[in-house]
Amino acid sequence: MGAGVKLRQRGRRVRPRPQRRHRHRRRPERSMRDNDWAH
Repeated sequence: MGAGVKLRQRGRRVRPRPQRRHRHRRRPERSMRDNDWAH
């Protein structure tokens, strides 16, 4: 549940804005190595 739900319950009208998904920036070869190390 996002913060928007709480505001809605208070009777506040907030126009829904489309969710923006941040795209993961992937680096060419390092992404694989970094991923392996991070997880």
